[in-house]
Amino acid sequence: GLRWKGIFATHWDHDVADAFEVYKNARNEDVHTGSNPWTSLPSVKLNEYFYLLAERGTKALGTSLEDFLGEHTTAANALLDARTQRIDEQYKKLTGEAKSRFVTLSKSAEDLAERRASATIGTRNITGRNKVAIAKVCPVCGSDALLFVDPVMASPPTITDGQLVQSVSAHPQRFACSVCGLRLDGNILLQHA
Repeated sequence: GLRWKGIFATHWDHDVADAFEVYKNARNEDVHTGSNPWTSLPSVKLNEYFYLLAERGTKALGTSLEDFLGEHTTAANALLDARTQRIDEQYKKLTGEAKSRFVTLSKSAEDLAERRASATIGTRNITGRNKVAIAKVCPVCGSDALLFVDPVMASPPTITDGQLVQSVSAHPQRFACSVCGLRLDGNILLQHA
């Protein structure tokens, strides 16, 4: 897995990790048990994951999907476009539900003020072992919310003007707003926010 993270360094996210995990587990089952796990996996999902990995991998390597897939590029793009449309619809549904909750909530000024105050207190940047939460503004209600990220790489720490400074690259994993209840999981949904 770590070698693949190196290849996909700037394109590794929750969705690529899921795709990679499906292929890795199926391959391991095939090699170590002699069974055929590929027949139990839905072919549309396998193709979608394959094309997603191909798209991200060719970008990471500085080439194109067409260079890699040739005549199959049209089919790959159609499947990836359908996936993008599904994700767009899911984002609209999730934000619509959160907006409805927020409209209901904002009818009670006291409850809204109380929830926003508690959200502000709870949204300071948090760092822990391999986990980071960053305070962000919710795109639905404008309240303080948390963006949870997975650190991938870090530069060596340096001292600049008496301060310890370190640059960290991270991939967003989850967004959570405690005021309107918006929850977004996975990098693709988070790109909308």
